[in-house]
Amino acid sequence: MPESSELTTRPEIGEHAGLADGLCAKRRPCSHDRAAVVARFERFLAATGFQPVRLPAICVAIGVSERTLRTCCHEQLGMSPTHYVWLRRMHLAYSALLGADPARASVTEIATHFGFWELGRFSVEYRELFGESPSTSLHRSVRT
Repeated sequence: MPESSELTTRPEIGEHAGLADGLCAKRRPCSHDRAAVVARFERFLAATGFQPVRLPAICVAIGVSERTLRTCCHEQLGMSPTHYVWLRRMHLAYSALLGADPARASVTEIATHFGFWELGRFSVEYRELFGESPSTSLHRSVRT
């Protein structure tokens, strides 16, 4: 069997050295790679702000398949990417309602600003998540 130094200096071995890298890239990402995928996902969401974005567009933007993103999110976040996006938007709406002046803003305005168009559903899901109605949050002042 040739020594390892011989393997690295032989041209026919060098020609195929990149083959393993290509094959490994097609395999499932390991856990630290999954954390990097989730970090790219979160950076993308932060860059797009509060606008609702479809999963295929997210995957194209961060350079992974839908299956990979779903796997990474389930492992790292404990939920699907679509649920994470929804939850993030709900929290943005919650913060906006708490910080808004009730005399100048409405629940409808804030909900639609964050991409929630079905206001009845928004209200029910908001109450389930935060334990109060959106209008209660709006009228509860956190300003000093």
